[in-house]
Amino acid sequence: MFSVKYKIIITVAAVAVLLTLALLSPLFSVREVVITGVDTLSEQFVREALTLEGEVNLFSFNTSKAAAELKKNHFVDQVRIKKDYMGQTLSIDITERVLSCYVEMMSGQYLYLDREGRVLRSETFYTDKLPFVEGLKFSGFTVGRPLSVENPETLSTAITLAQVISEYDKLAEELVKIDMSSADCARLVLRNVEVELGGLKDIDEKIRALEAILENLPDKNMKG
Repeated sequence: MFSVKYKIIITVAAVAVLLTLALLSPLFSVREVVITGVDTLSEQFVREALTLEGEVNLFSFNTSKAAAELKKNHFVDQVRIKKDYMGQTLSIDITERVLSCYVEMMSGQYLYLDREGRVLRSETFYTDKLPFVEGLKFSGFTVGRPLSVENPETLSTAITLAQVISEYDKLAEELVKIDMSSADCARLVLRNVEVELGGLKDIDEKIRALEAILENLPDKNMKG
């Protein structure tokens, strides 16, 4: 008769062997990787960041470690990873941070800001038609952290304006500058037109009226 202790050892050993076989079995290898939610980023970025080009075992794939690896990119906000053992599928859904505007610096650099004022990237070029923000006062920045300005209300106002503008298709296609030199009065510059907006009160109505005025200008190159 086997002792209880011996039976436990045999059971543990058997389980270990079965787990090892499962980890090595092609039945649990990833056959399909489904990546959703990427826009600014690419599926190739996700695959390379998580080393998904080779054979990947669903059992050994660490979802928490994978999510942390993806979040090293400042454009990644949330990551949801699901394993489908029966379908041998790995599903990765990413929520990206949304670009709101650029801050144009004297040095010629552009800071990419999201809707929370976080600096996502610093470049010498810009790629999207987003509003440029001028007039903010700050001494430096850290990529991945909110831009620290002397008057936070000016940045908040600029981001709100940028978001409202993005909801109006015709204005969103324009090259718009938001001048926040005055904390009490925001100015827009687009085409050759300067617009004194004042504060954020009734901002939707103001922007709607602005779009209508620009659309009905007899000369699209008018200044004023």
